[in-house]
Amino acid sequence: MLVVRGNEGFLVIPPSCPHMENPLAEGVFDGCMLTCTKHLWQWTIPDGAPVGEAERGLLAYESEARAGDIWVNFERPLTYEDHET
Repeated sequence: MLVVRGNEGFLVIPPSCPHMENPLAEGVFDGCMLTCTKHLWQWTIPDGAPVGEAERGLLAYESEARAGDIWVNFERPLTYEDHET
């Protein structure tokens, strides 16, 4: 899992790009937009919506902030192979 905290909130996502599984931790994040450096797919944070060339949005775990902690529901595994977005 990867937690991306932006200016407007956070998103808890699988750690790899939905395109070719490049590690998103190696991407570029400007506080609003996450960019995968392999093929420059981009998403807005905190909703994971695709921007520009990205053909699909980011999957996100159900999560919430509670008293300074992040609570994440991992009951359902998220993989891009199992989901069409």
